Amino acid sequence: MKGEDRIKKASDLRAKVVADLRKSGFGAELAALQIFHDEHFRTTARDVYFDKILNSQREIDIAANLEKACQNQQNFICQAVVSVFAEVKKSERPWVVLRARTYENPYNVHLSDALIDEYNTPTLQHTLRESLAKISANPPGGAWFGHGVHEAFKSPGDLSTWHKAASSVCRAAWNATRPTHQDNLGSVWLRHPVVVLEGELFSAWSNDNFEMQVGEESRATILFRETNAVFDRRFLVDIVVLDSLKSYASELKQRLELAHGELWKRLTS
Repeated sequence: MKGEDRIKKASDLRAKVVADLRKSGFGAELAALQIFHDEHFRTTARDVYFDKILNSQREIDIAANLEKACQNQQNFICQAVVSVFAEVKKSERPWVVLRARTYENPYNVHLSDALIDEYNTPTLQHTLRESLAKISANPPGGAWFGHGVHEAFKSPGDLSTWHKAASSVCRAAWNATRPTHQDNLGSVWLRHPVVVLEGELFSAWSNDNFEMQVGEESRATILFRETNAVFDRRFLVDIVVLDSLKSYASELKQRLELAHGELWKRLTS
């Protein structure tokens, strides 16, 4: 085989590999990994966790962690950690979030269902968890939650990509190992189950005249219930369109700063 033919064959093969990666969704996974890395998260692709329900090891596409810590004059360490447990899904079919304003106070939803752990943190008038829930319950655009996801144009016999992904990230977040604890350390840990979508995301709701409304979304928070032999609880799962992942990662950094700032106030009061 001539040199020119070998070069052309290798080039054609590379093009086919790239096309296959994009078709499989792996290209979106690499892009998501790079976005978190660029935002200074410690990132791991194909991270593993032990699923206590299936009693076996499982993978999630991405684990990303960001930490902020500082020390006061008494050598007490103030630490905040935000962790993301993410599945990345490519879909040619739009996903539609069934949207409704919950009958519950959004503050109570975040207070009870957000994965926030405190260790060795002083309690003032309100707990750190209460302060963070109050902030999260007032997002730009108002508080609403998704109560399910419909994969448009899906055949009735096809399995739900959304449900499997949501269940996986919730189990990974729930079973994650806590950051190291020590006597001179006060910490808060925020865990976020996330499904990154390479595709189109819409929400659907009914207006006051019971007419269906549909709007395009860049992200949505879903109230997702995971019920199994080990636990039965509700999670807040964020669906984020890949093109909006950078702004979402920036928002997580802001939450980290808020959590660290609230904890620091308690330690220095």
